[in-house]
Amino acid sequence: MSDVTDASRVNRVHFIPVDILTSLSGQDVSRDSHAAPATPQASPPLRLFSTPSPTNSLSTVSTSGPLTPPPNSVSDPNSPTSVPGIAIHRSLAAPTMIPWDVTRDPSDEGTIPDLKNIGDKAAICNNGHPLKTIRIRLPAIGVAVDVHGARNRVTIRDVLRGIYAELQNAPRDDIWSSLPKDFKDAVNRTHKQRSPERDDWLRYIDFLGHNVNFQGLRPIEGNSKEWDVLFGPATRS
Repeated sequence: MSDVTDASRVNRVHFIPVDILTSLSGQDVSRDSHAAPATPQASPPLRLFSTPSPTNSLSTVSTSGPLTPPPNSVSDPNSPTSVPGIAIHRSLAAPTMIPWDVTRDPSDEGTIPDLKNIGDKAAICNNGHPLKTIRIRLPAIGVAVDVHGARNRVTIRDVLRGIYAELQNAPRDDIWSSLPKDFKDAVNRTHKQRSPERDDWLRYIDFLGHNVNFQGLRPIEGNSKEWDVLFGPATRS
């Protein structure tokens, strides 16, 4: 159940999920005494895990049906950011113009129709030079992914595959056991909806609830190599 992505690779870092008790749509648990802090910086000094992922391996799942992109969507030039000298490809900048449901493998034909045209473009540049490594943080699940580019640069395809692959991973037992019960109950409900027969293990994608629309990357202030991934509610058809 793996897919080789040239020579690109990812490493993982775990931290306390941001607003984990309210990250699932429809859950009102703001009064819970175990509510997570609003930002990782405000978290108590708990464990920080750094775990290398298997080199060249990304998880995949089957998907169905194409998404319809907006016209003239993702071929625009780079966008400046709040970090001096740093520009991100406009297709990745929040609010993104990529129509991507993150439950679907971005490598599958039809998931992101324009990916074949823009996938190999540099994701982020520093004064015109593509970055070779970036850290993508997924605050909703408490995981950061270090993405190392295959061809001396991190591409748009590397970024999307890295996000998708991490969401397909299962949380470690020690991470799962440290989470509040209300949050775990909500995740279990999402897992049951996704896999009613429980024939698939619980994955990080279940942490997102209904917030499975990719909404782009946002730079962490003053840091050219760390970016938060934003998710939003699924679009109702």
